Amino acid sequence: MARKGKTGDWKYVAMLRSLIADGASVVERGKVVLEALKSGWELRPLARVIGVTHWAILKWLKSVNGKDNFDRGRPTELLPTHKAVLTRLASNPTTAHLPAKVLWEFYLREFECSPECQANPDCPHETVSYWTALRFLQSLPSAYKEGKLRLRKRFRASHTALVPAGQVWLADRSKSDIMLMRDEWKGEVARYELAAIVDQGTMTVLAIAAVERQVDGKFSPFFDAAAFNALFADALLGELTGIHAKPTTLIIDWGKVENNQALEKVCKKLRIKIHHARPYDPGSKPQVEALFQFVHQQLEAYLPGYLGSLNRPDSRPPTTESGKLRKEIDMRTGEVHWVDDSGRRILSVREFNQLLKDWAKRWNAQICQHWNARRLEIFQAKANRTELNEQMLRVMLLPSIQRVPRTDGEIFWGQYRWWHYGTAIMAAFGDKRKVTAYVAPDLRCWVFLKDEPLGGDLETARAIEVPCWRYIEDSETAQCWTEFKRAMVRRIKQIVEKAKLEGKWVDEVIEEYRDEFVAQVNAFLSNPKSFLPYRPPQPVDFEEETEEMSWEEQMEVLHIFAEQHRKEIEEVLRKRREEENPFAGFWWAENDDERRVDEYASGDGQPSNL
Repeated sequence: MARKGKTGDWKYVAMLRSLIADGASVVERGKVVLEALKSGWELRPLARVIGVTHWAILKWLKSVNGKDNFDRGRPTELLPTHKAVLTRLASNPTTAHLPAKVLWEFYLREFECSPECQANPDCPHETVSYWTALRFLQSLPSAYKEGKLRLRKRFRASHTALVPAGQVWLADRSKSDIMLMRDEWKGEVARYELAAIVDQGTMTVLAIAAVERQVDGKFSPFFDAAAFNALFADALLGELTGIHAKPTTLIIDWGKVENNQALEKVCKKLRIKIHHARPYDPGSKPQVEALFQFVHQQLEAYLPGYLGSLNRPDSRPPTTESGKLRKEIDMRTGEVHWVDDSGRRILSVREFNQLLKDWAKRWNAQICQHWNARRLEIFQAKANRTELNEQMLRVMLLPSIQRVPRTDGEIFWGQYRWWHYGTAIMAAFGDKRKVTAYVAPDLRCWVFLKDEPLGGDLETARAIEVPCWRYIEDSETAQCWTEFKRAMVRRIKQIVEKAKLEGKWVDEVIEEYRDEFVAQVNAFLSNPKSFLPYRPPQPVDFEEETEEMSWEEQMEVLHIFAEQHRKEIEEVLRKRREEENPFAGFWWAENDDERRVDEYASGDGQPSNL
């Protein structure tokens, strides 16, 4: 038996074919199509049987009364309200992963219909069949099906009633409500940011710290991302929980700091899904927002330098009567510290972070209302435990740059440069492959090739920072670096020539001579002065002992030397004038022009008596 909607009365098909062959008017065709649709045909199957497009049939129908819906049991096309319902179901994170059949059932519930009512030919609801809904879902962009649309990745806490412990982590940042010391010598204070990572199921604090702006207080996503990633590494390594664990989903914001390449790469390797919270919606992360509010009210409100939740500017000083800090010296220890008018000492960033960690440990030891047990114990029992290499994880979470090594093996990034023996060997071989340099905020650098440390481990992958003062002539640091680099270039040249004769490639050479170059680099870093260029010793006559001259004697010697130097300069200038004018030494040659003027002035052509 044919399914309703796919077929109907075939006499209308024959009539339409004859009307098309005879060239009947559009209105006559539309009337026959109207009867065919009432008999059970749907729009697209009817158009396919007749041999025309469904747009042509729509045109015929509109010519009858200007409508494409003629009071049938179900519309052949989705209405805008129906499309909105299916689009919302396909984009909601809680329903997007469900099969199309389930989405169609949810769609029917929106219009008070059921699958049994839908199968009834006399269904009064204006809903579409499963196949019509499936065709619409398949016509949506691929992002809906593959889960790559932003709406698919957004997460809302109201979507889940109770999240399992250790599965979903929330990360966020918030402005601190207290001022901390930035420069103890000048008495400068600053308002830092609080960054925290919380387990949503148990509200266990996994990592919390005050994040500092690294570049003179200006916004720098590069170094701010490094600080945020370091906090994520602390959460993975269990600085507050004591275990190595990872989540299945990480909820973050849309900022540049959170969405950095290093974090995405590490999460992809660890198979951690990254979802984004709804922008400007605190309800997407209520647990971490509640944590920040609790820190502001219960911890920061009792610390010195408290500003209040409404004082948002960064440059405002602490709330004191004078508005300025006062410097005090501890008479016992001699330490200099800054206090407000009440005499409370302003905390440093390190002291404030220690207070935050102690507070977080007490918070984790409290009872969780949902599970009726201590937060930390529940997290340790339910978390996804894993084994992580701490050093490798922290390096991989650093911001990275990709560069092609220069001809001398150096890697450039702005005004900074690093040198690695592996990149020098690659440059000597003429290898043009790009290397990845992971740069720490303190300008330490590790060189990777194809996501692997160049040389095999992190110790060999660490590059030497080229001293920025290397261009200063006759400086000791520049001389040490230049001599070391020349020695390495000579050795690398010998190795490359030998390797080319033996038919070895660059990767084999780097692995073979790794220990030798690592030893040389460590020797240079431990004592750079050992690479000073050789200077022959000056002969010293120990028999003659010269007494040190007094200040007056030194000034007299300098005066004599200056006088001799002045006479030498005058003699040189005199000889130069004689060469330019051989008669410059006679009186009549010097006053020749004046003598001629006097002769013509007297009128007799004879020189006048002066």
